[in-house]
Amino acid sequence: MRYAVGATYQLSSNIKLRTGIAYDQTPTDEEHRSISIPDSNRIWVSGGLNYSFDEQSSIDLGVSIIQGNTEKFTEKDDLGQQWTFESQGDAYIVSAQYNHAF
Repeated sequence: MRYAVGATYQLSSNIKLRTGIAYDQTPTDEEHRSISIPDSNRIWVSGGLNYSFDEQSSIDLGVSIIQGNTEKFTEKDDLGQQWTFESQGDAYIVSAQYNHAF
């Protein structure tokens, strides 16, 4: 499941501000987590803006910070030896987009 809420605020005639927060549950259950699938629950915090140059063209700018939980899991190798791993996945995403209507 993913839960999210966001908001848009029209600051001026040509600037829209946007923000949002989301909680993203991993689809991977604990028994299937491995070194090749080290997924975890995540929290997303995002912000951005839209700047309109005129009625036909605008630009979108955005930033998202994704913070994943730290997960610990164990695996056995082909010789039966058990290994313990710890995984954490954070990400920082910056984006830009130019829009033009014909």
